[in-house]
Amino acid sequence: MEGREALQELKEEVQKVIDQGQALSPEGLIQYVDLLLDSLEPQRDPATELERKKAISELHLAAYNSDRAAALQAQALNAASDLEAFRTVIQAGGIARKDLLVVNGGASVALLALLGHFVSTGKAQATTAFAPVLQSFAAGVALCVLCSALTYVSQIFYQHDETRASRFAAWAFHFLAVVAWVGGGTGFVLGAFKAANIFSMPLF
Repeated sequence: MEGREALQELKEEVQKVIDQGQALSPEGLIQYVDLLLDSLEPQRDPATELERKKAISELHLAAYNSDRAAALQAQALNAASDLEAFRTVIQAGGIARKDLLVVNGGASVALLALLGHFVSTGKAQATTAFAPVLQSFAAGVALCVLCSALTYVSQIFYQHDETRASRFAAWAFHFLAVVAWVGGGTGFVLGAFKAANIFSMPLF
């Protein structure tokens, strides 16, 4: 029975009671409304109800699987992004390390050529003034090589960071590699300043 039809029937029954001059009992009205509500409740077949619940469960399961798959995909994308960012940092550090090694090595070779020129032109006494400069450039080269070695060791620990000790060792060697790189740059700068001071001497 539709809701509109039930209300219309209720109205007609109430109107009959009023027309007959009878007192309208609230309890009787409530009972009649309860009967109408029972008639409005659809009778469901047990098999159909089971299929409905099964379909709802499958929808919930599909929604859960979809959310789980989306979460796993997002996690995989984040991991790939972090890995790519890490690779970019490593590549940038490798380029900076190589550039600094080339600068210090080139300065050392150029200084050695200059000292050879002094010796060949009879100015061997001038070579002693450039000894600290050559030491600075050589120290820069050594620190750049040390930086490469420390970077390699840190990468080994990064690949096996299952334990807290491995992660700490990776960060420690990484920090030492950065310190060595800064030391290599400092060696080149100091050597350049020393060379500039020597060239400003009256001997030259």
